[in-house]
Amino acid sequence: MTNQVVANLLLDTANTFDNANAAVTLEQIRNIINELAGGSASSLGGGFDDITISSDSITPVSYSIRVIPATGAADFLDTIVSTNFPEGRYIRVFPKDAGDTITIVHTASGTDKISLTGGANFAIQSTKDWIQLIKIGTQWFEIARNTTATGVVNHAHYDWTVPPETPDAIIVVFTLPETTITNSLEVILDSARQFIGDEITLTDGGTTVTFVTAPIGGAVIKVKGAFIP
Repeated sequence: MTNQVVANLLLDTANTFDNANAAVTLEQIRNIINELAGGSASSLGGGFDDITISSDSITPVSYSIRVIPATGAADFLDTIVSTNFPEGRYIRVFPKDAGDTITIVHTASGTDKISLTGGANFAIQSTKDWIQLIKIGTQWFEIARNTTATGVVNHAHYDWTVPPETPDAIIVVFTLPETTITNSLEVILDSARQFIGDEITLTDGGTTVTFVTAPIGGAVIKVKGAFIP
């Protein structure tokens, strides 16, 4: 990441701002523009920066990043090395190729870790999928995401009532009318969000929910998420 231009250099009254300094300064300004949204570029020349994951981590140098799995067509992204970025800088992460699945791992704390809205992992698996992050301290925090695996996504919710005759059941199986986007489901039990790993586990694409503590009969379960119609 390019360092900021020295303060007041362009207003230098000592006449030390010669042609050589001007050339260096203008190149710095060019690189800074290319590193920002709309100007990001591989080798600072135009387009995306394509980065291959290494040990579940990447080290980006600009705003728009396309991520490549270390091997195969799937990988995890646990950390984004932030030393190249000043605090407050944004980045946007895409998968490089259609068919690749990059699972961005949510971790609430830690150097270069990623904190995701909702506290759950998020998979980008289409070249139209992306997540936008901001650097705060030595961490990355989600500010926006887009999930369009087929270009058409329906954001909806469905309601079920736990049958009163099975009050001790901890496994609830849903029949969803649409295909679920991976890792997009959110389960709410009587207005309380159920956290994956703490209160529930999701399997079978989110159609099977296992509760740590069985919901009482008559409880209302809402499932919200992104679906492919």
